[in-house]
Amino acid sequence: MKQPLPEERFLSWADRIERFLLRFVIIGLVVLVVTQSLLTSDPLRFYLSFAERMEGRSLDLDNAYVFKDVDDANQPGSEMSLSGRPSVPTGTLTVSLLNYSSLQKAVLLRNGEPIGDFRDKHLTVRVHAGDVLEVDGSYYNYPLALEITAASENIVSPKVKQRIEVKHNVVKLGVVQLKDK
Repeated sequence: MKQPLPEERFLSWADRIERFLLRFVIIGLVVLVVTQSLLTSDPLRFYLSFAERMEGRSLDLDNAYVFKDVDDANQPGSEMSLSGRPSVPTGTLTVSLLNYSSLQKAVLLRNGEPIGDFRDKHLTVRVHAGDVLEVDGSYYNYPLALEITAASENIVSPKVKQRIEVKHNVVKLGVVQLKDK
């Protein structure tokens, strides 16, 4: 009997590896498609997806803060956490447009994040000590005049009747300072 040449042995070995790899890839693709189709069903997604299991953890209610309505913010000590301890002191501030009745694209920013727009002439917001308030009027090519028309008693700065003018840019109203209790 004639022994196969080394090239023939190599080719038969390579054919076996190729068949194994081809089967592995096909089975892998079938498993991938089946798994992806199972993920479209909500009940199965919870068990198949690690990220879904991370969602919905229970809250630590001892450290959660609950804020009451804006009207209650003027009452000293009116805000409490769920544990009954006093929460972070807050105040309310009202900013009003002076030269227009409504500007939807003019935005009030708190710490760089939009918290309201001037769809109405007046905008009342809840603020904490240290919040940086700014007005973004960069959408408009004409100057906007604004004024702080109301503030709760515990707000030291920015002051009521403070006026600012925004000319196609972002203007800082100020850093919120609250009275010590």
